[in-house]
Amino acid sequence: MDIDGFRKYLLKQDRAKNTIDSYIFAIKFFFGRYDEITEETVLDYKAWLITQFKPKTVNSRITAVLVYSKYAKLDIKVKGLKLHKALSLENVISQEEFNKLIEGLKTDGNERGYWMVMLLAQTGARVSEFVRLTKSGLQRGYDEMFTKGKVRRIYYPATLIKDSQKFFDKQKSDLLFLNRFGKPISTRGVSQLLKNMAKRYDIRSEVIYPHGFRHLFAKNFLQNGGDLTLLSDLLGHENIGTTAIYTRQSAAEMSSELSRRMGAASPHTEEPSGTPIQHMYLIVLQQEAIKAQREALEFAKLALQLI
Repeated sequence: MDIDGFRKYLLKQDRAKNTIDSYIFAIKFFFGRYDEITEETVLDYKAWLITQFKPKTVNSRITAVLVYSKYAKLDIKVKGLKLHKALSLENVISQEEFNKLIEGLKTDGNERGYWMVMLLAQTGARVSEFVRLTKSGLQRGYDEMFTKGKVRRIYYPATLIKDSQKFFDKQKSDLLFLNRFGKPISTRGVSQLLKNMAKRYDIRSEVIYPHGFRHLFAKNFLQNGGDLTLLSDLLGHENIGTTAIYTRQSAAEMSSELSRRMGAASPHTEEPSGTPIQHMYLIVLQQEAIKAQREALEFAKLALQLI
């Protein structure tokens, strides 16, 4: 196991810090169980992972081993689990919850917290990018930084620039947010502050997290008539297919819509309103839900066979 060499290899590939840390943790975990990487040990490892973790975690651990294998020039051909494509976008703060949060911060006079939330919600920045946002960038209208192996711009809406100017003009640091010790705030620090806000204002903790505001930014952009291709650029996605998830409703929204329309289709009511395309969409949702249940059952059977 050559952790130092592997780390340098990942750095040369411009991997994100979180990715590097995750891969190294996974490799140490693997070598805690096995002495060497072979197709047999990786398959055995995969079988064990299936009994212990969710499919997404299984795949991330296997990917780390395969990347290390490539670094070590080993020919390992093991596939990850086939995951069902997400039908909905989950854990997104609702507009009502967002308004409640903003009003609570205003009432408490928490300007710093207010502008943290507003910047997260109106720029779509990843938390790793958010902690590097600058006052000079805000004044210019955009920040430019190296992230995810490329240089990308994070734009600030004109109203956000104007409304926040008075608050940020008071601070000397070029970084927009520092911690209580006057040092650059960490991604973990941002997450903890948001958790504290969720508790204080009685908002679901599962929707108050940094990436959740990125989701909110994307959904609001599209609901206000924004172009999907432009949104993909604003979010820094390489594949527009990744951005397309934001065109979908949450599971709760789909369930509510399905119940409303299926209820309207009872023998004692009139034909449900809506276009033929909307009706077809609901049929597709039902079919996809059945498919998802079947795949979950197959996964459970596979797990039982491996125990």
